[in-house]
Amino acid sequence: PQREEHSLEYWTKLSTENPDRQIAAATVEKASAAVRAARQARIPDVSLMASGYAQDGIPLAAKHSGAVGVMVNWDIFDFGRKDAEISRTLAQRRAAELNRDRLEEEAGREIRLAHQDYVYAGELISLAEQALDYRRRAAEHAHQSAGNGVALETAALDADAQLRKAEADLSGARYQRHLALLRLNYLAGKL
Repeated sequence: PQREEHSLEYWTKLSTENPDRQIAAATVEKASAAVRAARQARIPDVSLMASGYAQDGIPLAAKHSGAVGVMVNWDIFDFGRKDAEISRTLAQRRAAELNRDRLEEEAGREIRLAHQDYVYAGELISLAEQALDYRRRAAEHAHQSAGNGVALETAALDADAQLRKAEADLSGARYQRHLALLRLNYLAGKL
């Protein structure tokens, strides 16, 4: 299948879309949520309750009654557990951020290498096409020489073998270029 060709700048801009980097970014978001949860654990839990009832069976009890209450649950002495939890989640978030940045740099480096492979494969295609033209002319000359009796038939067969090798080299260069382009698309998150 055909893929779009772009410059190196285009591909390096897409390094943030690298799948590994996006997983690392999701890990950073998860760690940030853990930091928020650890900070919210310091806030006391406050509950309000209200209830009411009506009765008509016991003459000495009130016919209608209600209760309202507030419940506060707060650990005053946690011996540093909450602070330690906040510090731990902050350290995890920082480690996740560093990992995300490292993966982004690595994706940029891999994109540059894949683009270099792509350019190199393009140069190989150009050289393989020139070699194929040369081998075609050499095969034609070898067949003419063998037909005129100037050279042996084995020379023509050898020229045909070299022609087939040049065709195989051209196909290999095209496949190498296509694989480099597929790798660029993968690294840029464009699957």
